[in-house]
Amino acid sequence: MELERVNENTVKVFVFPEDLEEREVNFVEMMSDQSKVEEFFFSIIDEAGIKDEFENSEVISFQVVPKRDSIEIII
Repeated sequence: MELERVNENTVKVFVFPEDLEEREVNFVEMMSDQSKVEEFFFSIIDEAGIKDEFENSEVISFQVVPKRDSIEIII
């Protein structure tokens, strides 16, 4: 997993296939279960070490961009 800060309010997280395997997550299957999606995204925020930045936010948005060799998550 790689983290890139875009600006003070936006972070890009790159999740690679091996990251999903480590978590025993099949992304396609997970997308059919809202609670699994939320759990996955919040675990990414926690693992990236940016949880503190979003604790006081009322709304957090995630944009998921599939790439050839990764999944780009813009938070």
